[in-house]
Amino acid sequence: MKAIFLSEYEANIARVYAPETLDKLCGMTGAEPTPYKKADIIVNPQKFRNVRFIFSTWGMPAFTREEIREYLPNVKAVFY
Repeated sequence: MKAIFLSEYEANIARVYAPETLDKLCGMTGAEPTPYKKADIIVNPQKFRNVRFIFSTWGMPAFTREEIREYLPNVKAVFY
C-alpha cells in the first residue's frame, strides 16, 4: 500500500475529503478509503512499511521520530 488516510477520528476524514476527492486519491495512490488509527499501525506494522504518502486532517496522531523509523520508514510526504 502506497498511501493511507490517517486520523484518530474517522468522521474528520469524511468532513475534509469530499467523496470525489477520496475516490480520486484512492485511484491515484492505491489507498483504501477507510482511515487508519495509530493503533492499527502499531498492531500490524508490516502492512504499513511501504506507505509513502499520508493524507490526514484534524485528529492526526502524533508519532515520535523513533516510531516513524520503525512503523513508517518509507513515508515521503504528509498531506494535512
